[in-house]
Amino acid sequence: MEVDSQRGRCILIAMQNGRLRRPYTELVWMRFVPLLVSSLLIVCLRLQAQVYDTNNPVVQTFAGSGFYGYYDGQGVFTMFNTPTAIVNDTSSNLFVLDSQNSLVRKITASATVSTYFNLLPYSAIAPMTIDHSNALYVATQQGSLLRISSNGVSSQINLPFNSYSAVGGLCVDSANSLYVSDSYGNRIYRQNTNGGWEIFAGSGNPGSIDGNWIFTSFNGPRALTVDAANNIYVWDTYGHIIRRINQNRDVATIAGSNFAIQDSDGVGLSAGFNIVFDIRADNAGNLILACGSSVRKITPMTNVVTIAGAFDQTGYTNGPGQLARFRSAASVCPMGGNIFVADANDHRIRQITFNATSQPVPPGDLSLNAYAGVQVTGIVGRVYRIESSLDMIKWTTEDTILLTGSPFLWIDRSGLTQKKFYRAFLLP
Repeated sequence: MEVDSQRGRCILIAMQNGRLRRPYTELVWMRFVPLLVSSLLIVCLRLQAQVYDTNNPVVQTFAGSGFYGYYDGQGVFTMFNTPTAIVNDTSSNLFVLDSQNSLVRKITASATVSTYFNLLPYSAIAPMTIDHSNALYVATQQGSLLRISSNGVSSQINLPFNSYSAVGGLCVDSANSLYVSDSYGNRIYRQNTNGGWEIFAGSGNPGSIDGNWIFTSFNGPRALTVDAANNIYVWDTYGHIIRRINQNRDVATIAGSNFAIQDSDGVGLSAGFNIVFDIRADNAGNLILACGSSVRKITPMTNVVTIAGAFDQTGYTNGPGQLARFRSAASVCPMGGNIFVADANDHRIRQITFNATSQPVPPGDLSLNAYAGVQVTGIVGRVYRIESSLDMIKWTTEDTILLTGSPFLWIDRSGLTQKKFYRAFLLP
């Protein structure tokens, strides 16, 4: 899925004495033209403003080869198929919702990728969250939430509404209470530790009215996060705004505007958001946002800046924040002073570091390894056998693989210590 910015429209209306004023003659209308054109230029220029973070962010690839498929291993010698959510546990492990593979993958701090949980027969969709006991919560297309405990035991949690596709966001507060946004019903629900659900905020009517509890309105609430003070933050999709709900259930709009539907950096309500796929709070009280082609930040003073990426360009480019490009940043995870990004359509996990400095590696810690990669173009869903030979006479089975995509990249992890020949067979 490629993410493209939507075009905003500027609507200008002449008012007089609180009522709509119609031009009575063509001459009067022409007098308004210079003013209207000037206003149009000012609004459009404001909507294109992009201000980059000054903390020297640098983007690099943490895991994933960029080929879509399924392969566990180390760093870039691995494969994902549309990673759409990413969270971390208390031991600095990352967990990735590998959507098209219907798997949860685990990535250690040293970038070792393994399969953590097979979601089949469930079909999981983003979002995903983790609680303080390291249990994962994933929405399923069977109309419930799937809880996966830290020892791999799964259980179902019934939702307080009917449609699975309405699950827009999940988060857990410091008391392990679970929050879920009903994007169709325009409400935020909370499940207390006794298992009961209650309406945390929202009347159910579409709108963007701030206030308290059910005397407020949302318009397509989706991504959720919680900060250290247990404030809940909501991306209100059709309002194009970021809302905050405190534990007294007071709802306030902190950034964005209904009138600015294109991306623009700025302070509070002067900023603009086209789309936000995920929000996470870091330890400094900032909100980190995955916005498709860019990763953005809202400071505690509601100053909105771009950390990396561009509003109007997508792709795969590592490097300094303003030069980096994302194909579709779908989820973010601040951890240990870094930000990890699930770049869904690029099938990679990217890492953003700050104020990076070069550190020399001692010669004794340097080594050079080369690996052979075999690309198989075949039938998705069928099993293939990979064989190798030193002399093309005697063949040895190296691996048996299930083609989850085509072409499929298979990597010989034994390394290139000698010349080898490879071949592949489609199995019955």
